[in-house]
Amino acid sequence: MIERQEFRLAGKYRRCAYYIFAAALLAPPLVWWISNKDSVSQDLTALCVVWSFLLFISVCFLLWLFRWRLTVDSRGISRRRFLGWRHWPWECFQNGNARQRRLPSTFVFVWDCQSLKPLSFLYLEDKDCEYLLNFCRSLMPPITPLDTDDEIAFTVPVRPSFGTRVRCCSGGITVRLWRTAWTFSWSDVEQLTIKRWSHFHDDFYHLSLQLPDRQVVLRCDVRDGSKLWFGPKPEVITALFLKYVPPSRVMICAEQGITLSRKELGERRADIEKMLLSLRKARIIATLGYFAYICYFLVWPLIKMLPLKTSWDYCINFIIVLYLLGIGILIYAPFFSVSRRLRKKLDEIASQETDMPPQTNKDNKHPIK
Repeated sequence: MIERQEFRLAGKYRRCAYYIFAAALLAPPLVWWISNKDSVSQDLTALCVVWSFLLFISVCFLLWLFRWRLTVDSRGISRRRFLGWRHWPWECFQNGNARQRRLPSTFVFVWDCQSLKPLSFLYLEDKDCEYLLNFCRSLMPPITPLDTDDEIAFTVPVRPSFGTRVRCCSGGITVRLWRTAWTFSWSDVEQLTIKRWSHFHDDFYHLSLQLPDRQVVLRCDVRDGSKLWFGPKPEVITALFLKYVPPSRVMICAEQGITLSRKELGERRADIEKMLLSLRKARIIATLGYFAYICYFLVWPLIKMLPLKTSWDYCINFIIVLYLLGIGILIYAPFFSVSRRLRKKLDEIASQETDMPPQTNKDNKHPIK
């Protein structure tokens, strides 16, 4: 029997609600005071309408934050929203349908529980987040060998294996693209790479099967874990491949958990460096868009308002500068936050490589990188 417990948002997020409420409460009187000080006539009706709108939005946001609750009881986990509740039963964890993704504090639900929204503990206090994560993990079933059929078939409708139909059985692999078919034995497999979010699960989010003259790639949607192919579940495909592919040509790596080999560390490092490169490109595009936004909303209005004569003009420009500065922080803060986390992971990988004893792989014709 699980005792009922309630968890609130972390204190730093509740303080943000106070700041927003104070800004909405003080901004209109400040504008009215500046306009009266410079004897500039302002429409009080319009000012009251704007003030009422700001107060309404801030009060709704304040109520939403302080009504937010995460409740744990014998039925499962429930989260109170502004109107109504959202529920996640314990059965979704016990039957193995819960998966952790790139954010360790977030669970997504697949297969039978795919209709459920992701469950995140990211906005709780650190101790509450760690407690709930450990409790949910304790409910998950351990990985057990899966009894699968000796023959499976699947079709890949996305790039880079668009339109490829694959049939696997104990005798080998048949790859069919339109009207052309190729047959390979299991000894022809050059490399099988399975990438998982965690070693706690036997699924994958990316599988690459390297054959002598072609490559078969299977991917899952990183947002909700749904498979991007027509065919059996990832667990079934993984079980069959691990059953017939020579162990020396299999590499399994995970984003989280204990690292098993230097080769897995190398794959982790390559993935992180690829993400950092994509992040730089996105930051360059965001910078160009931000400068265009500044030129349109700041430079052009300033040119039209010159020369600035009253305190009202200076106040308007000051508000515009603060607004654009806030937009810039909202744009760049996620980039710097994600980049800092990725570089921290690179440092952890470097320290793990230093502490890990050297390995040899004489039997594998694909040497450890």
